[in-house]
Amino acid sequence: MAPIKNKSSKSASDTKNKTMKNNDTVLKKNQPKERVKIGKKRKAAPKTQDELALEKLLFGSDKIVLPPNNYNSSENPPKNNLHASKEKTVEDEATDFFAIDTEKTESELMDDLFVLDTIPEVEQNVEEKAEPNDDTNSTKKKKNKTNKPLLWTDENTENLTVDLVSKSITKKLRKTENESELAGKEYERRLREQFKKINPIPTWATKANKSKGKDQPSHSDSDDDIEKENRNSNKSIYENDNYLQDIDEFLLNSKSMQRKRNKPIESGTIDILRVKNANQMDPSESVIQQVEFHPRSNVLMVAGNDRRLGLFEVDGKKNNKIQTVFFKDMPIMNAQFINNSDEILATGRRPYFYSFNIQQGTVTRHNNVLLGDNTNSFEKFKVSKDGKFIAITSKSSQILLLDSKSKRLVSTFNMNGTLRDVCFSTNSSYMYSIGIDSDVYMWDLRSSMCVNKWKANEIYKPTCISLSSDDKLMGIGDYSGIVNMFDVSNTNSLAEQTMSSPIKAINNLTTPVSNIEFNFDNQLMAIYSRKKRDTFKLVHTASKTVFDNWPTQNTPLGYAQCVNFSPNGGYMAIGNDKGKVLLYRIGYYPHY
Repeated sequence: MAPIKNKSSKSASDTKNKTMKNNDTVLKKNQPKERVKIGKKRKAAPKTQDELALEKLLFGSDKIVLPPNNYNSSENPPKNNLHASKEKTVEDEATDFFAIDTEKTESELMDDLFVLDTIPEVEQNVEEKAEPNDDTNSTKKKKNKTNKPLLWTDENTENLTVDLVSKSITKKLRKTENESELAGKEYERRLREQFKKINPIPTWATKANKSKGKDQPSHSDSDDDIEKENRNSNKSIYENDNYLQDIDEFLLNSKSMQRKRNKPIESGTIDILRVKNANQMDPSESVIQQVEFHPRSNVLMVAGNDRRLGLFEVDGKKNNKIQTVFFKDMPIMNAQFINNSDEILATGRRPYFYSFNIQQGTVTRHNNVLLGDNTNSFEKFKVSKDGKFIAITSKSSQILLLDSKSKRLVSTFNMNGTLRDVCFSTNSSYMYSIGIDSDVYMWDLRSSMCVNKWKANEIYKPTCISLSSDDKLMGIGDYSGIVNMFDVSNTNSLAEQTMSSPIKAINNLTTPVSNIEFNFDNQLMAIYSRKKRDTFKLVHTASKTVFDNWPTQNTPLGYAQCVNFSPNGGYMAIGNDKGKVLLYRIGYYPHY
């Protein structure tokens, strides 16, 4: 007989299972859902002090270190914070190191744009005492370098022996056929020699070594090269093959000094001696844009594209450096003494310029806002011979006349054609300008009026204009390399001028004339071109001819960039593209 199923127990179990399932669903609903953790980053380890310092150095810091809110500078810190104040974390130390100084004034921030480099007297005396023994000093330096301990040595090198015969590549290291083995150190030394033969030292490395030892003269500045140049230019003085090592000895033996002082310089040959470079104590690595002698002291100003303005004491032997001013935001294109030679005006291709006060040692920046935004560059300017006025030439036909003391705009002059160059008369009463159409304008600075105008004939695209100190002789250079000389002794009259044609044309140059410079008594005139190498001539103004004995083929002029004569004519300085200022002693003039 089949068993009878208990329906009541089955239904009870079914209801029990249903209630358990319902409870499970309720619990699952009430429980929070598990989130899947994807790509969770671990906490980065705290940065070391070197890492924080490097990060602050590269990316800067925008944090300003301030004291805690509960700390009063006039009271002692709380006791519970003593331990925290003594022990600083790495982040706190880095923040303190790179904290921003919020108490700096605007003038102090402006001072960060300039660096004044001065040479103390003690250092100069040490250099002067050590100079006669340059050879011994150099050998001592080499010995010190060799005696320095090596940073790392391989101990296995001493016990190593290399077979030179087994491989063909090592056979090249043998010096004799009998050599079969080498010690480790000797093998390393020969490998270095072989590498230097295959890969010689590049030029940029040799230049870097020269820049480290700037006090050592280069090949063209050695005593032998200077003597060779002086022998070729002064053959009459070197008849007995005796090298004149002293400048005073040269002056006593020169023919110019043996003549009577009332006689002028004769044409043909000139007594000229090359001495040590004016900037030999601190040569430049870029183009020298401007050189100028101070009118009251033996000081030469040198400015160039390396953003440095240097002052050197000129004696022809040491030429010690006095001071250097570094402009961080402006390569210098032009610089001249102004305001009774107590200041130096430095300009570049910027809408502003700087003035350096020599006595106070301060630098002032001047914007073009004071000039009414009339120009975006102060690259080209001329200073009157008394230093009172500054004429800024623009690329158009406008001349801006500034007062040297206030740096304010005094007057504006407009020409009909494109402006090329300007120059001043000796008394600063008149200013001459020339345009691309060869028209010469004569401006009266007192009335700001054009009082005379004439056409300079036989000139093709004028490039520069210059006036002698006696206001009688004017030189105009053109694009073809010809320098035309004009007699302007009667330009003060408003009558019809007869000087439209030049009295003499000097055609010794073949490239555009860059500048014309007269010396103080107008007996010498220097002309040069920046476009061609070794393009420089010294002119005898009385005969309107160039000197035959100088420059010679051994004169290392390079690309002449600027020239200036000393106040009494004794020295002539020439700046070139190699960063050197060549200094020459003219025998006719006994004084600086």
